[in-house]
Amino acid sequence: MDAPSSCVQQTLLTEDSPVMSATVLNNGQQIHAASTEETMAVLRFDISKLQNPLHGTFRVTWWDIEKETWAVNQPCTIISVKDGILEARCIHLTDFTLIVDGAVDDPIVCDSALEGVGLATNLISIISLVFLCALSLGAYTHTMTRTSFYRYVNGNSLPKQDVVATVYHFDLLLFYLLFAFFSNESIAGRACDEMAAITYALLVWTILPFVPIFFRPFFNAFLAPPAVISVSLTLPFMLSLFLLVFTNFFDRDDSFCWVRPDYVVYAIVVPVSILVLNGIMCTMFLVYKVFLNKTRKFSRVLNHQHDPQMKSKIIGMIFMQISLGMPWVSWN
Repeated sequence: MDAPSSCVQQTLLTEDSPVMSATVLNNGQQIHAASTEETMAVLRFDISKLQNPLHGTFRVTWWDIEKETWAVNQPCTIISVKDGILEARCIHLTDFTLIVDGAVDDPIVCDSALEGVGLATNLISIISLVFLCALSLGAYTHTMTRTSFYRYVNGNSLPKQDVVATVYHFDLLLFYLLFAFFSNESIAGRACDEMAAITYALLVWTILPFVPIFFRPFFNAFLAPPAVISVSLTLPFMLSLFLLVFTNFFDRDDSFCWVRPDYVVYAIVVPVSILVLNGIMCTMFLVYKVFLNKTRKFSRVLNHQHDPQMKSKIIGMIFMQISLGMPWVSWN
């Protein structure tokens, strides 16, 4: 019989599944079940050292002698799960073991619609970042900086010849490329955990070099851009390497190459929240400097004269949001 698809609900034995046995004899004959629904055995399993199933739950089952398989339809009843000890009661007497009832693979790699939405979102991010990278590199090319298109989209918001910002854009681009095309084990293969570690390091890197805009002059006075980039790249990759080698941080075994859900709060939510907060603060500062401050000057001097660079400033605001990654952090 063919093995069931890893995307469907199924019963799986845990790694190194412990097996308990209980036997009652009546005149030399084994009794496997009582005539009533009374409890025949109370079992306790130590699950403190087992990884929590990502897409299923622990269950306790018994060996069906007649069918010669682990019973699925009449599992034992879970009484409690406390302090790493799972306690269950059974109405049968035979061999018992701990199983996982659920799917093997993550819904992201099983649901084609969900996978399509994720890929489309990432492609939008990739296209936008390719454009931003081209603009960042264009700042170093006199031919491009002289074009009316470059001056129009550049406005007063995007930095010119900013090495840190340029590397930041390329880092985000590489992150979305890896996340879009190598987060599925069918593509990453045996290097799934390694790809997850590299992708996570790129995500963490997006936070380190960027403090709010009004702090950056003070920040750069102490660290030159090469030092900022070197330190910001080294620390995340050292962190990811440590997590990959010494922890189960990336150990999912569900065909999705990413961080385990157990760590999602402080591994994803906290860093992304910092990125969002940074983006909000930068945007507020930019709105004040570009719009409110200018408006006050025009009100005093020119009596509400129209700002001829308003369109370019709005475009600059949009690209500031793109460069900070705010359109996509909520999706990840």
